[in-house]
Amino acid sequence: DRAEIKRLEAKEVKHRAEIEQLRAQLCFEPSKVVQLMTPPLTPHDLDDHPELPAAEIDPLKARVELLERELQQSANEADHLRFELRICSRSAKKTEAKLQLSQAHALAAEDLLRASRKQVLNARSELLHAHSKTEALEKMVKGTRAPLMHKDLGRGFRKGFSQNGREE
Repeated sequence: DRAEIKRLEAKEVKHRAEIEQLRAQLCFEPSKVVQLMTPPLTPHDLDDHPELPAAEIDPLKARVELLERELQQSANEADHLRFELRICSRSAKKTEAKLQLSQAHALAAEDLLRASRKQVLNARSELLHAHSKTEALEKMVKGTRAPLMHKDLGRGFRKGFSQNGREE
């Protein structure tokens, strides 16, 4: 878009120079040829120079009008492109802000994932530790053949209890 704006601005400068050159040709005054005229020519200005035949004036008038229309069209296109460029710039800024927010969310999610993995590893470690303690206790209980004081507990330990606490 910026290149298009620059191209249209260059085209506008070229058209302005050509318009000024044609205006200078219409005036036929040496001082006017060197000094560029800024106000646009009117039909009255052309009537002030009777030495120019109408056959030369009409094509020059048409060319000036055509160039002025092209100049206006180029200016309108440049304005439109500037407007689109501003819209694109705003959109790009919004997209950049969304991207930064997404990156922040991704970093936070990675931190949470790392913390969760650490918790899982800690829980596994605790589970393994508890499992090894349980195995050690089971070995200790199997190795202990001491008589139990209560006869139901003794039989229950060897044979097992039903859910209501009585022997099976």
